[in-house]
Amino acid sequence: MKTTLKNILTKSGKFVGTLASFITIENLIRDLRDQNVKVKYESVLNRNKELENKVINLLEDKVINEENKGKILELVNIRSNSL
Repeated sequence: MKTTLKNILTKSGKFVGTLASFITIENLIRDLRDQNVKVKYESVLNRNKELENKVINLLEDKVINEENKGKILELVNIRSNSL
């Protein structure tokens, strides 16, 4: 019985070792995929921040232009009225 138990432990040990190796390899592959996804996510996030800043700048410029337009129209009206 000792030999049978020893044989079973030896065979199961090889199986467990092989299984552990496959699990380790699978986890390494998943980690690489996760890192690739993380890099892509950060790239997209940075791109979105850049676009958001551009939109904010354009809106600020538009507001300034609208204010200037209003002032110019007001000055033109004053000038027209004074003439």
